[in-house]
Amino acid sequence: MAARADLPSAASHAFIDLGAKWNANTLVTALSGFAAALKNTFLEANPTDHPCGNWLAVIAALAVTMPQTGGSVGAPAVTFEQMSDAAKWVAALCILAQELGTSGQQSAVLVAYNGNF
Repeated sequence: MAARADLPSAASHAFIDLGAKWNANTLVTALSGFAAALKNTFLEANPTDHPCGNWLAVIAALAVTMPQTGGSVGAPAVTFEQMSDAAKWVAALCILAQELGTSGQQSAVLVAYNGNF
């Protein structure tokens, strides 16, 4: 997939980009990597970080609840509904970071997005 130039672009392409990972049966790894890359970006101690941090927690929890084994290319273990939910949550995080995040946080989310999706 092409690297996304900004967070609005990432948000609008989340379904396509995560769908490609889903079809390749690599969505769990990509989603886990995205959440791990942002682990220290939104801090619980900073109240203004809570909206993005809360979405990130949902994304990390979803990755843990997805099937970790099985499936194959073109026949992924993760359901379409799980992929669709993940895409919505990743898009929401991109939008929230764009609107509420600092420039450093915005950059971190975009780097994590492009590095994993």
